[in-house]
Parts: sequence; C-alpha cells; structure tokens
Amino acid sequence: MRPALPRELNLHIQVANLLTQYLADGWEFTHPASGEYRDKRTAARLKRMGTKPGWPDLILLSPTAVFHGLELKRKGGSLSSAQRDFHRRAIGKGWNVTQADSFDAALAILERWGCLRVTLLKSYAGVPHAEA
Repeated sequence: MRPALPRELNLHIQVANLLTQYLADGWEFTHPASGEYRDKRTAARLKRMGTKPGWPDLILLSPTAVFHGLELKRKGGSLSSAQRDFHRRAIGKGWNVTQADSFDAALAILERWGCLRVTLLKSYAGVPHAEA
C-alpha cells in the first residue's frame, strides 16, 4: 500500500500562513471561498450571487493592481475543465496565473512574482525559513 497523499487543505493553509506573515507592502491577497462541498441550495445561491467556476484558490493583487492567480493542487492533481478554461482566458488577457502542487513550488512562484517581503530558503516540512 502507498501512503495517502497529503490533503490539499494543508497546502492551502501553509501558503495562506506564508502570505499572511510575509506579504510584501502594497500587495493584497484573498482566498475566494468558492471551492469545497456545498449543498445544492447554498451552491445555487452562490451562483446567483455571481460565484464563477474555475477561479484560482488564491488571488493576489500587486501594488499596481496586477492580477496574480495561484491554483493549489495536491501532488499529481490536475486542473478541472473550468480551471483550464479560466487559465486560458486569464493568460490571454496577460494575467499571471499558474498552479502549484507543493509548498516549495508555491514558494518559488510567489518569490518570482515578488509578492514576498523576504527571500525564504527552501522549506523544511512545509515550514519556511527566512534567509539571513
């Protein structure tokens, strides 16, 4: 038997904690809580309120209001068709959108985007270490 893959939720929490602690000045981020299981009534209400499928798990805006979207997946996970469609539209508009399937991959993306106020060393068990 293979060990179970870590839940995607853990990755979300680790990346959100990283952004909460180290987000660079002028940047903003949010997790638009449009995922997760919803009963049919709640899902219908959210749809009527404008919730759209395929949007990334984390939305970041730079100090100059440039859109960045990060989709988090468990190892080996893939984008849904709605997510692929969103990525295609976003890239066509020149938006920054990508996916990560590990904390280190997410860290590399966030550092490349310049949204962290420190440079971090590679994680150790998901715990970032600030570079001296």
